Formats: sequence, C-alpha cells, structure tokens
Amino acid sequence: MNGSRFTVTTARAVAASCVATALLAACGGSDTKAHDTSRVAAGDAAAAAEACGPAGAGPVPRGALAVVQFGAFADSARAAGLADSLGGAGWRVAVSRDEGAAPWRVRTAPAADSAYARLVAHALRLARRPAAVVSAADEPGGGVGVVPVNRGSHGMSARVRWTASADRCALLVVEDPAAVEAEPVPNGFVLATERGPALVQRDSAWDVAPSPDWTRLVYGRAFMLQGRERDSIPAAEWAALARRVGLDVAAVRRGAFVASGMAVAYGVSRPVIVEVASGAERALPTTGGWRVAWTRDGGAVALGSAPSLTQDFTPPTRWDVVDAGTRAARSASERARSLDADVERAVVAWTDGPTIDFGVAPPRESAPIAVDGGRLESRDGWIHLTTDGDREGGAGRVVGPGVALAATRGGRFVAALVPDPGRREYDPPARLVVYRLPERAGGW
Repeated sequence: MNGSRFTVTTARAVAASCVATALLAACGGSDTKAHDTSRVAAGDAAAAAEACGPAGAGPVPRGALAVVQFGAFADSARAAGLADSLGGAGWRVAVSRDEGAAPWRVRTAPAADSAYARLVAHALRLARRPAAVVSAADEPGGGVGVVPVNRGSHGMSARVRWTASADRCALLVVEDPAAVEAEPVPNGFVLATERGPALVQRDSAWDVAPSPDWTRLVYGRAFMLQGRERDSIPAAEWAALARRVGLDVAAVRRGAFVASGMAVAYGVSRPVIVEVASGAERALPTTGGWRVAWTRDGGAVALGSAPSLTQDFTPPTRWDVVDAGTRAARSASERARSLDADVERAVVAWTDGPTIDFGVAPPRESAPIAVDGGRLESRDGWIHLTTDGDREGGAGRVVGPGVALAATRGGRFVAALVPDPGRREYDPPARLVVYRLPERAGGW
C-alpha cells in the first residue's frame, strides 16, 4: 500500500460528516502524516523497554509423541558417547533403554508436536545423517513446536515478508504466493505474540494488517470461483459461492473481481477482524479486503476493493473505511456525490525476505538476531539459540533446521525458512514456518 492517506467516498453531503465520522483521523482535509503501526500512543520508549509480560507457558500436552532417534546400540557406553557428542553440538537428547538386540536408544527430547520431529529427521537425512522418527512414551511435550505459515497453495513462487511491533513482543509473518502469470493466489500468515503467549494462523487471505496496538488484526478472507474451461459461471455456482462467503448473491457479484487473465476466474474477499489473545474472529457484513489497513486510532479498518489488474501485486481501485466496532460502513460504494477527506492510517513497515521458488535454493546462513539474554544464529542450515550464560564459542541449543529470518523479543517465536519434508517433485525446496520455543527452563 503506497501513500499515507485514503480518499473516502460517500454519497452524503459534508454537513454531518465531521460529527458522524469521528473515527476518521482528519475531517477537515488537513495534511497528515502516516504513522507506523509499531508505535504506541504515548510512552513509546518506556513501553519498548518493558518486558513482554507474563510468559504463560500454557498447557503442556501429554501422550505419544514422535521424536527423532539418532541411533540404537547394544553397548550403553557407545550410546552415552553419541549423546555427549550431540549435546556438545547443541542438541537436547536423552538415552533410554528399550527391548531388543540394541536396547540403548539416543533420541531428541520430546517436542511440542510431531511435525517438529518429522522436520528434523528430514533435514538430517538430506545431510546424509542417520535419523528415524519413532513414537515416544507417554511424556509431556513441552519442547519446540513448528507452525506452517501457509497450509494452502504455494503457487509458482511466493514472497516472504514480516513486520514486528515496536517492542518486538509481536511478530506477523506472511507467505504471499502468485500463479504462473503473477496471478493472485491466497496468502497464509501467522501472528505470534509473547504477551500470553498467543499465536494466530490463517490461510486463504488476500491481505492482513495488525491494529496499532497489536491486539487485533484484520484480514481479507479469500474466496475463488473457477470457470474450469467455460466462458461463464452458472448462476447456481454464484449462489454456492455466496453461501460460502456468507453474504447474498448480489453483494458477492458486486464485490467479485477478475482473478485470471488466461481463464474465467473470479475472486472475492470478506473482511475479518481477529482478537489476537483469544483467536476469536468476526466477519464484517460486506465484501472488500483485497488490501486492508487500520486507521491510526484503531477505531476503523480500511478495505481496498477490487484490484485494477489481474496481477497479485496490483493495488485496489478504491478504499472504503468501515467502523471496526459497530460494523457501520463510513463510506458508501455509491459515487453520486463525493467527499474528499484525509484519513490518517497506520502504515505497516514490512520487511521483505527471500523468495520461495522452485529454482532458488534457500539460504543456509543469516545474520544473528538479538533476543533477550542471547541471540539466534543460523549456520550450515541449522538455527541455534545461544544465551549470554553459554560459554564462549559454545554451540548453543539447536532450535531446528533452516535459516532464521525474524524473531520476537524473547525468542519464543522464530520465523524461518526450512526444508520441506512433504515436498513433491515440482514444489520449492523450502517452506516458511514459525518455530514456537518453550520458556528457557530445563536447558533452554
């Protein structure tokens, strides 16, 4: 989104606008500046200096979990030697005894989910190191977890971007794929915050933006309707799409936009507001949301309507401002008469990351990322967390495979490009994930 102001279109006269639209930041057409969402209303420096609040480890799952087994030995001394070697390299491992000819097993500590074990084993096999995923006993899984940023289509290539709050307690990560002719493909995103902590992951989004205080986010929920080699869409399929969107057919057809230059395809967006702490969401009763933003005060959201072209990077043709609290539209789609007003918006300062592409190998190293009490380092395809208490030159703790791109202030959430365990023949070799680390206790 370029520029710092929206032109609000209404079908009402100016007379009542300055009172009725008090949510707008500037009602008299005064010149206003854009404000970064990472800033808070007052006491910015003090807020940034504070910790992110109670860590709140949350419930620890129990049950049979998948872990990575590095080896099985008949001799306990050999098992202990391997465990010592792995521990010195930063791995959290344990030696256990099971039945069989080689009862001494060297395994990673239980993770927060089985996806982490599969990812680690895949990366080890790529490096031609023996590894097997096995089932652990009934143990607490309080270790590292991994959350894919996008569970939907990855397109032909995908842009990676992220943004963080001023205090770095919260991080928003987006995978933005596109089709073969740069045609739009829905995005996936993760918003993670150490205040709680809390994590929100959604697929099928055209765009997403955090509120100025980072307690809410708005995204445009994406819907697609394909012609499938036909030259038109039957009325019954428009009706089915309207049921999926949750609006009437006439509203959906008005809000639909052409989503392909090679075939008959339409896209539709419905805006959704999410409460980050609880994950609860509320869909607004309108279409719009090809692009989304917040006003500076967080009282309203700005919805970008249909793109002017069929490319994924195309800006919207119009912006409408909608009250985020009452759902009342503050700008109408009618254009009989217009009111030009400057609406001060919160500008999201995005950082662009590497492109995920079939023909592009992901990086294996990156610059260190400072976190409270330590740093994250990516070297030789693995991410390590080194704390200030670690000995000089030590390996730190292995977070997982990949390269770290960004992290929250305390290092609880780490955005990373990792090798894809489920890669098919024509898929890119890497995928975008967010690692969720436990509190730094018991070895962290």
